[in-house]
Amino acid sequence: GLAVVPVKVGCGISMGEAEPVQADVCLLADGSAQVTLDGIDADKALCIYVADVLEEGLGVYRDTVSIVQGDANHTVSPGHDELYGEALIDACHQLRDKLRIVAAGCLEESGVEISDIMELRFSKRGVCDPDHPDTPVALRVVTEKAMAEEAEVAALREKAEGGDATAMKSLG
Repeated sequence: GLAVVPVKVGCGISMGEAEPVQADVCLLADGSAQVTLDGIDADKALCIYVADVLEEGLGVYRDTVSIVQGDANHTVSPGHDELYGEALIDACHQLRDKLRIVAAGCLEESGVEISDIMELRFSKRGVCDPDHPDTPVALRVVTEKAMAEEAEVAALREKAEGGDATAMKSLG
């Protein structure tokens, strides 16, 4: 899937380094993720670390995480994978927050009553309410719905910019 659900960026300051590191995490409509790092890691340990953080933080399967490594002038030394940890964790929090409302809607559509939207759990099994852990909704379903909603809002904006009064009211 190349259709992108809104990108969120997490930026953390690396320990022992004079400059911050950045990791851009982009969820794709099929539930996979693309991560853009601003550094290069010669031994690929960082790639494994990134996939592990996304699997734990968002429920994205490790083998569906693609990594784009950026600026060759900003090299991360082997063994310093944790420099990206704060940025990745922040990006995962931002994405979970953005997807909570969509995930709650998907769960409610499948008959699950949500006890607390802020307590929704993201895991490899999907997104679930902690009171109903046996009824998860796949992350792919949530990202597809989020993408469809984004497209709907974009279409309404386009109509509103063209002077469509009904679209203007829908956007508020």
